Amino acid sequence: MRWLIRLLAWLLGLALVATAGLWVLGQTIGSSVYLDAKARQAHVADAVAAGLPGLLAASTETPSDTKVILQEAITPVFVQDQLDAVLPQLEQYYQTNGIAPKLDLSSLQDRITAAGYEVPEELAPTLQRPIPVTAGRLDGPLKATVQTLQQWGWVAPVAAVVLIGVILTLARTRRWIVLAGAAFSAALETALLAGTAHLLPSFVFSTLDTSAAKPLAVPVRDYLAAIASDQTRWLLMIAAGLAGATLVCLAIHGLLHVRHRFGRKTEPPVPPAPTRPISTLN
Repeated sequence: MRWLIRLLAWLLGLALVATAGLWVLGQTIGSSVYLDAKARQAHVADAVAAGLPGLLAASTETPSDTKVILQEAITPVFVQDQLDAVLPQLEQYYQTNGIAPKLDLSSLQDRITAAGYEVPEELAPTLQRPIPVTAGRLDGPLKATVQTLQQWGWVAPVAAVVLIGVILTLARTRRWIVLAGAAFSAALETALLAGTAHLLPSFVFSTLDTSAAKPLAVPVRDYLAAIASDQTRWLLMIAAGLAGATLVCLAIHGLLHVRHRFGRKTEPPVPPAPTRPISTLN
């Protein structure tokens, strides 16, 4: 029976961590409303508007002159409008297998012309061709993962509730100590998950810093760092809550143990049954 209780405790800890992670992901990268609000808070549009002209101008024969032209056309307001259009499409694409979102830069030609410049010939094909906004080679696995989590995300919390009930039934006098162990392991693993979320933007930045998208590496890093900061904070709060649950379970176990131990010693002795006097004959 002990191995079964240990297995149930391990599964409960895993279910608690999965529940925490899925909830945090759903509240952050799974919500286009959150992503848009965080982009505004982190001033992503300003940073992208500063870096995108250099990125687009690099493919032309006169990058310096083209960059000046693009700086007139690519403003923070223009970039924010593009983000407002792409983020909801991106959410639908990954969650419901919708149409892949595309960044349409064709309106830049009109903006360049309105600013009194001519659109460079080398840049025109790039502006006329919508740019797909996907995860590239990781797009398929990422889409499958998001849709699987969305469909089966309810399994983790339901499993946690069921496992708690089974442990309370089978563990008997050790039920609270077993629950404390599961909560403590879940607290540690959730804290490790928070550390992973905190470090992830650094890995992404190191990749972008050596790629053709280097001019956008800093705003992307700052944006991901803002999201990771929220994820880290929420995961640490959940880990603290699980640590508190550990202490509560230990306290309950201790109180029940003390009550059981001293309760038996203070029980009043059972008085002997009254005896009927034996009558004597005179």
